[in-house]
Amino acid sequence: AQVQLASEHFAAGRYRESAQSLRAAHDLDPQPIFLFNIAQSLRRGQQLRDALRYYQRYLVADPKTSLRAETNGYIQELTALLEKQEQIERERRKPAWRKPWFWGLVGGGVALVATGLGLGLGLGLRDTRTVITLQP
Repeated sequence: AQVQLASEHFAAGRYRESAQSLRAAHDLDPQPIFLFNIAQSLRRGQQLRDALRYYQRYLVADPKTSLRAETNGYIQELTALLEKQEQIERERRKPAWRKPWFWGLVGGGVALVATGLGLGLGLGLRDTRTVITLQP
């Protein structure tokens, strides 16, 4: 009953519910293939960390599975995705002054201020008096 329900949820795109039904089925009858199917539902539902754990559990529970190559492929894919997400999150949490674009803006601002000061001082200190020479 749980497997049929999980299949219906999966077909309808309700991956979280599918995983829950498969967990219930696995609790009643701990077949390793349920672990693989739970991982599939979790992966489709974007619960990548949990999916990775279930793929790994599946390989431990059924080391001679015919799905070993496919499962290893999913493990590699999820590991890479999770590492990329963590890298993006670390970059997002960096303070602004530690990011390259910040120093680009600071440098551009300094250049603008220096140019403005140079022009202002150069034009402001120019001698605008007219010299009149008298002829005898």
